[in-house]
Amino acid sequence: MPGRYAVANWKMNLPPDGIAAYVRNLRPPTGTQVVVAPPFPYLKEMAGKVALAGQNCADQHSGAFTGEVSADMLRDCGAAFVILGHSERRTLFGESDDWIARKLEVAIESGLTPILCVGEHQDVRDAGRAAGFVANQIKSTAVPA
Repeated sequence: MPGRYAVANWKMNLPPDGIAAYVRNLRPPTGTQVVVAPPFPYLKEMAGKVALAGQNCADQHSGAFTGEVSADMLRDCGAAFVILGHSERRTLFGESDDWIARKLEVAIESGLTPILCVGEHQDVRDAGRAAGFVANQIKSTAVPA
């Protein structure tokens, strides 16, 4: 396992015609593994060119969950990692620590390495509660070994 990771989350940016140039220009420092999280439809196109991450995954392995992508699907498309708990998911989609904990468990069961995002809002930081807030996010999402 490398000592460092550089993770690039493309979100809904970079059209498919920019992928080849992007990959060509990656020059990670020694000891750093670059992990790219492209939009889901482009995962297979990038498989084998760089380490891949899904931008999110469902908290279920399968089922009638319209619009969701399972951890198994991400793995089958070539992803080795998945980003979970991103602030946009927490804020825009109301993902709670408990919800994220379920996603972490499913990701690990599916053989993905989760990248857990934690952080506080400005008001929490201004109140001097950042360390406790982030520690609580980590504790709340802890998955049994």
